[in-house]
This record gives sequence, C-alpha cells and structure tokens, in this order.
Amino acid sequence: MLLDQIEQWTTLPKENKALYNKVKSVVLLLMGVLLAVLIYLSASLATRLYSNNNEINAKARNGAMADARKIDKMAGGIERTVKELALAIGGKGVDEKRAIDILSTNPSGVPGRYSVRFFSKSDSMAVCRGLSPQGFARITRMMDVSVPGKSDAKPGSPQADSAALKDGWQKASWHKSEKAMILAYEQRIYAISPSGKSVPVGVVSARLSADDFQKSTDNKALGEYGYRFLVDGDGMTLDHPDKNLIVNNFDLLNYAKKTYRSDNCNNLLNAFTAKTAVSICEKDLINKQKSVIRFEPVASTGWYAGVSLLIDDLSLSDTYLKQQLMLLLSVLMALLLITGLYVVLFAAAPAINFPRRLSFFSWFSSGVFISGLMCMWALQITRGTVSPYEDNCITTTSQVEQYKKDQAGKAQLTQSPSPQFIQTGIMVNSVSVSEPNGTADIYGTLWQRIPSDADPARALGVLFPDQIETKMYEIYRVEENGYKVVGWNFATRLQQDFRSSMYPFDRITVQIRMRQPKKFESIVLIPDIASYKITAPSAKSMVPADFSISGWNHINTYFNFSEQSQSIDYGRRELVGAATMKDLVLKITLERDWITIFISVMIPIFIILIILYSGVYMITNDLDTRESFNFDAKEATAIGSAFTIFLVISMQSVRTQLAPSGILYVEKIYFMIYFAMLVNVILVIFITKQKGFLFRHKHGIFFRYLYWPLYSCIFFMITLITFY
Repeated sequence: MLLDQIEQWTTLPKENKALYNKVKSVVLLLMGVLLAVLIYLSASLATRLYSNNNEINAKARNGAMADARKIDKMAGGIERTVKELALAIGGKGVDEKRAIDILSTNPSGVPGRYSVRFFSKSDSMAVCRGLSPQGFARITRMMDVSVPGKSDAKPGSPQADSAALKDGWQKASWHKSEKAMILAYEQRIYAISPSGKSVPVGVVSARLSADDFQKSTDNKALGEYGYRFLVDGDGMTLDHPDKNLIVNNFDLLNYAKKTYRSDNCNNLLNAFTAKTAVSICEKDLINKQKSVIRFEPVASTGWYAGVSLLIDDLSLSDTYLKQQLMLLLSVLMALLLITGLYVVLFAAAPAINFPRRLSFFSWFSSGVFISGLMCMWALQITRGTVSPYEDNCITTTSQVEQYKKDQAGKAQLTQSPSPQFIQTGIMVNSVSVSEPNGTADIYGTLWQRIPSDADPARALGVLFPDQIETKMYEIYRVEENGYKVVGWNFATRLQQDFRSSMYPFDRITVQIRMRQPKKFESIVLIPDIASYKITAPSAKSMVPADFSISGWNHINTYFNFSEQSQSIDYGRRELVGAATMKDLVLKITLERDWITIFISVMIPIFIILIILYSGVYMITNDLDTRESFNFDAKEATAIGSAFTIFLVISMQSVRTQLAPSGILYVEKIYFMIYFAMLVNVILVIFITKQKGFLFRHKHGIFFRYLYWPLYSCIFFMITLITFY
C-alpha cells in the first residue's frame, strides 16, 4: 500500500486480506507479550510484598515465642528452686545439706536473690534449731533471712498475715533505689507442729528485676529498631526500653482501648482473656510508627513476652518500590497504546473513516502519556527519597549502646585509649538555606551531659567540622544526678552539599556534624536520646513544632553516626593507624515546595506547547486560508525566537538559584521545547511549499495528529529516565 493510499486502510480487508491479517496478528502478539510481562511483573511485586510481610510477621512471632520459652524456662527454674527451698527449710526442721546444695547450684541460672522470712522468732527458732553454726553462716551468705518479731496469734499475727499471702508470682513493683521493676516468687514454708499439724511458719522468695529476664534474649534478631518488652496478665508494663512507662505503671490494655483501632483492641483484649498469642499492627510506643507487635503468653507466670518490629525498617525500600512501580507503569502504558492501536485498526466500525480513527488514537495516546507523566510525578513525590531507616537513623537507646560497644571494641583492637562517651543533644530553632552558595545558617540550642567523674576541661565542648563561622554562648550549667549539664545557644554557618538534578522535584539534607573539639582525645559524642520524648524521624523532635523554611517542606529529622578516616597523622608519628574522625550528625531532610514550583515552571511549559500546537493547527498550504489566519513561516519564526529568549532567561535564572548537578530535569524539558520550536518552523516551511505527500495532504494533518503523542511521549521518557 503506497503512502498516498494510506486512507484506504478501511478497504484493505477486501483488497489484501493476507496483509491485513498479518498486521492484525503482529498487533495481537504484541498485546499478548505485553500482557504477559505485565502479569509477571505484577505477580513478582505482589509475591515480594507478600513474602516481606510474612517475613516481618514470622520474625515477630518467632522472636516472641523464643522469648516466652526462655522466660518460661527461667521462671520455672526459679519456681522449682523456691519450692525445693521451702521443703528443705520446712517440715521437721532445716535439711542443712539439701538447702546448701540448692543454693549453691542455683539451677535457674538467674542473677536473683533468694530470701526466707519467718513469721515469728519462735517459728525461726523452731525451724533452725538443728542447724550447725557453720551451716547457718553459709546459708545466710547465700540468702537473706529475716524475722519480724511477732510471736502470738492475735489479729495481725503471723498466722493471720499468712492467710493473706498467695503462693506464686507476686504483683511487680517499681523500686526507686534500684531503679528497676522487681519481680518476686513466693512459697510458704510449712513446719510440723508438736501436735503433728502442718502450720505456715514463713515464706521463701526469689527476688529479681524484670530486666534480668530480658538480658537472656537476643536483640540482634529484631533488626535495628525492633525491641522487646514484658507485661503482666493485666497489661501492666514490667519491662520496656522506655523506662518511664515502667515507672509510671503504664497499663497497655487501657492504652489500647483509647488509641488502637477497634479490631486490634478487641483482638488484644480477647487474647489476654483467653491467655493466647496475638499479633497486631499499630504505632509503637517509642517511635510512634507503624509496627508489628506480637504478644506471646508465658505459661508459668501469666505474663506476656512482647516484640515490636518497625515496618519501615524491615519492609522493602522506597527506592525499590518506586523503580518497580515505574516499570509496571511503563509496561501498562505500552499495553494501553497497543490496545488502542488495535481498536483503531481492527475493532472500529468500517463506516468510520481513517482520519477520525487517527484523531481518536492521537488523543487517546496523548492521554495515556500525560496520565503516565502524572503518575511518575506522584511516585517521585511519595517515594523519591531514601528512607531514614535505610540511612541507619538513631532512634533507640539500644542502638546507642551497641555503638558504644562497637567503639570500645575498636579501641581495644587498635590498643587505643578507651573512649569516653558524652551525651549531646540539640534543638534547632531556625535554618536558612542558600543553595547557590551551598551554605546553611542554623540557630539553636545544644547541651552536653558530662559525668561527674570526667574532667570538664577535657570532655566539654562541641565543634562543627563544616563551620564557616560559629558563635556560642553558655546559658546554663547545673549538677544533676551525677552529671554536669551544660547548655549553649549557638549560631553557625555550615558548608553543605545541595547539588541536585531533580529540580523542581528535588530534596536536600541539611547535615549538622558535631565532633569533640580536641582532635586527639578519646571523646566520642552520642545523642542524648532520653531528652526527646519521641525520636522517630517523622516526629521531628529536634525542631520546634512551628519550624519552617521558606520554599521547603520539612520531611524528617534524625541522628546518625559518621566516621571519616584520614590518611594523614597531623604530625603525630605515634598514632596507630589512620586518624578517624567520629561525628554525631543531625540530619534535616527537606522537600522543595513543588506546588509553587509546578505553578511557576510546569504550567508555562504546557502553555508553550499549546501555543506551538496552535501554530501547527493554523498552518495551511492554501494561500487564502493562510492570509485569513495571518500565520506563515515568518510568524512561526518570530514565535520561536520569542520563546527561545524566554527559555534561555528562565534556564539562566534557575541555574543562578540552585547548585545544579549536571543537567536539571526542567532543563531537559526546555531542550524538548527547543526541539518542538525548531520542528514547527520546518513544518511551516514544508507545508507552505507543499513538499511531499505528508506535507501536502490536508495541510499536513498527520503532523497535527502526531504533535501531542510525540511531545507527551518525549516528556514521559525524560521523566522516566530522570526519576528511575
């Protein structure tokens, strides 16, 4: 079929059925291949998401079950030890050898303290009369023995008190002096009276902190941000990384009633009533982020071993999801385009002429590309940044403790002095960003907690390694709970790297690096996590609630650690290995206010494309019509020249306001506009000169149909390549 007979497509089935069927088969094959690829990619992503979700739930379930078994085993050992002691001490008198053997072996393996409390002196004397002085001394070294001094059976007497006692695990209580939640298991001692009756004479108990149970568990299995906790059967917190919850007798079930979704709350309450395991997805108590929380009952005690896993920490990264979704979107768009082509060529009614079919496909394909472009922008906005959890943000005290342990290990390996860790906190009140200069002016307050046994002259102070200039003023210095707390107001200008190629959908990170000022001292700064109620990046606890930066949206604020090895020794020949600078870093993630930029940058681009399209629409090879439109090659050239000047000025203006890294996204779009203007001028010349069938046929109607599909496709491909 010749080019000038292209409109005869509708009669092709009759004239050349073999060619018609061949084209149809090729289009159907392409549709089938694209559909298969789409199904494969969708199934792969769905399977990956499902597997990841199962892995998180399995990790929580297995962790809680392992903890419950360990706690149950330890609690069972304590129970057996206490019961054996009660039998060895009671009866007809203390079995000295058996009691010593039980206390010496301590089968429970728990660092608790055993004790015996007699109800009266007479009970104590009756029970212990058979002990040798050496045996009594050994037993009292291994366990506490106390006698309240009561000896009769009046109200308030030992016998009356024993009736109120309950064998088994007692209600936990917080002890201020020990700064721990104390758990106790008690068993009454029964002795044989002269009349042969079994009477209670005292109580054997094991006393230990709830934290002793948790020390036996493996926190590494929970990732960077997961943690374990322990609650009793009534929902009272026994152990938790946030000790304030323990001190304040935090009631988890009451909290769940007020804050959890109704289905999660009901599941939790039903599980505690039935003493069964349960998993829920709710915000955790430390980061206030979506977490999988698993509760596993401890059979022997009635407690619940809990595990909380942060979903953002263990789920698939935003970068991976963005790339997979963009790939899916691209395949879906290709399938829609081929389907639209099939409808135009083979499924449309024969009565519809070819230009109408071509017009339909032109607008349909343009709509597909523009819709895809919008989806690309949405994906970049919602998933276009690296998650703070991928950046190893510091949000828990357990992370800080692990960092301290790692640094102490490194110092030991290199035979360096043991590091001294100084708690350092910061509150940033305001930030002013200068992108062209790559600087940030920061104002705020920082503080340090110096242990009382440390030398302030050696340990005190903070250096900003990236500073251009800094001013600091001490505002308070107090002694508090074994620490000297010193605070400063500061103003500093820091050198930053704000280079980006994603404008206007870019993000920047203001980094405040803090280092001990004495270069060769073994001082390491760590974040004062306890000063912040919530340390989740999205909580933005290190800035005020009304914090804002003109032209930017504040996304996250978080701490992390940074180490930089330097291949110089600063003249210190005795230094072992390369000098390593250890920094505490506060990161403030900012997202450009894309709505404002979209209005000022993207809308003018679409308006220019519309104006250029109007030129293609008005051009004609008919002299009379051309004169009525008053549009020819001169006008096309003038419009192109005006837009060129506008775009050059716009590009220059954008580059002076930014720190570009290569060619900016918006500049790539400007290059597309340059190309469109050049093509428009060429089209005007060729159509007016009637060069060739495509330019002569119906005033170049094919180029009108091609305009929006072509440039929306180029726009989409620029976006895909830039953002992927």
